[in-house]
Amino acid sequence: MNPNVLKGLLIILVILDHNEFARSVMPEFLRGLSFHVVGFMALPLLRDSMRPFTAQFAQYAFRLYYPFALVTCVLALAAYFIK
Repeated sequence: MNPNVLKGLLIILVILDHNEFARSVMPEFLRGLSFHVVGFMALPLLRDSMRPFTAQFAQYAFRLYYPFALVTCVLALAAYFIK
């Protein structure tokens, strides 16, 4: 199965599971659909494994951790100067 199709289905499940109207219309239908968190956590397992210390791994790590590091540094500086 195409991972993008799986992501789309999981996103639809997230929308339905976090929507109060959908829960009121079909409460028993959504009871078993709370596995979407596990589904998103399992998505990386569908990728081909990467060897560390390659250019592809470096690009992947940069794409994942650069936004986190940037936001963390900005918030740390803001907290430092706000005191």
